[in-house]
Amino acid sequence: MKKCVVLGSFRRYYRDIAAIVDLFQKAGLEVLSPVASTVINPGAEFVLLQSDLDRWSDIDFKCIEDRVLQMIPQSDFVYVCDPEGYIGLTTSFEIGYARAKGIPVFSMCLVSDQTIRQYVDQVLSVQELIDYVLSKNHETRSEGGRQC
Repeated sequence: MKKCVVLGSFRRYYRDIAAIVDLFQKAGLEVLSPVASTVINPGAEFVLLQSDLDRWSDIDFKCIEDRVLQMIPQSDFVYVCDPEGYIGLTTSFEIGYARAKGIPVFSMCLVSDQTIRQYVDQVLSVQELIDYVLSKNHETRSEGGRQC
């Protein structure tokens, strides 16, 4: 089973992220992070999920981020939910970490930041990525320049 981590701005796009997690799981992919859950502090700068409360009685943002960073090297790929190319600072940091660990990074849209864009392997829709990951011959596709 292929394992992945889904990244993106939970504050802006958690519904989209949750939908991606659901589609990946239905396709037979194991999503290491995030755990399907609900947002308990809408509008906050750092979004907390009910699953975070289930794990830790005393919420510590560093513990939450550390968990994501522990999951990235265990994954086969990272997928960035970036409608309109937007990624925040935390997602930028996580993309850099994934690349430093040799984990392929895919995004749904062309990342708007030119520097970070260079560290995304391909731009693929959710379905394109599912098809690509599940294909037996992982054909090389052209680098993504598709915009949303």
